[in-house]
Amino acid sequence: MVSDVPTLGSFGEVIGRVLEKALPFLGLATGLMFLVGGFQLITAGGEKEGLQKAKNTITYAVFGLILVFLGWFALLFIEHITGVQVTKFKIGG
Repeated sequence: MVSDVPTLGSFGEVIGRVLEKALPFLGLATGLMFLVGGFQLITAGGEKEGLQKAKNTITYAVFGLILVFLGWFALLFIEHITGVQVTKFKIGG
């Protein structure tokens, strides 16, 4: 019997799918920030305000990338210590 009522298992599956899609998106967003920062740097024309804006954009992209890697390594560390596969984003059966 198939039921259309959502269950806790289906909620976990939704979260797993969101996480699967979020990781590549974070990489694309970081790459886009590097492109925007580079474009701002090229078009700044030596103006201090434009150069600072470009530097901030590139700095934020680097920090974001570092945070993503630290989060991933934290998951790998938890997986190594506990033996639970937390990097396999599938919850339930």
